[in-house]
Amino acid sequence: MKKFCVVLGVTRKDILPLLKKQRKPDPADTAAFDSYTRANEDLYAILFLLVELPAAVSIQKHKDDTVIRGDGQASFEELCNNYDRVTDEVIRAKMEELENNPMNPGENPDDYFNQKHLLRTQLDKMGEPISDRRFKDICVQGFSDEYKDVKLVVFRDPTFNVLNMQSTVRNIFLDEQSRKGRDA
Repeated sequence: MKKFCVVLGVTRKDILPLLKKQRKPDPADTAAFDSYTRANEDLYAILFLLVELPAAVSIQKHKDDTVIRGDGQASFEELCNNYDRVTDEVIRAKMEELENNPMNPGENPDDYFNQKHLLRTQLDKMGEPISDRRFKDICVQGFSDEYKDVKLVVFRDPTFNVLNMQSTVRNIFLDEQSRKGRDA
């Protein structure tokens, strides 16, 4: 939402006060009232065109009988209140990405682990922390077949943590790379 506000604030300076919850001016001040009304309708039209379902339902609640006009300020406020937080759907998608991205054969394990750590950090920021044990299981399940021996060690040795696993897999990868270089 912050990026949206910045873009609108830069491109449409007349809309920026609406985003900052400016009150509706007195209808007696026709110039200010007309300017506010025009900006409010434009904000509604922008939101109507940009926001997709399911959030669009919040926008459409504030339409008038012309369908493309409505209360942009009220729509924006409701959108911020209802959709400016991480939804379960976003968390589920991140979790699925974490769990269902296996290591490709020959892939550098550092790339694999960096991606896993990045997704874990993102989930943690969303309020969905992953325990070390669960994270270790997710990483092991995604290993390619060339690291099946590491899988056995992980399952048999409870003290074998993610850092040990990561360094072991890296060493196996580097040994394999050096053998390939020597044989070539």
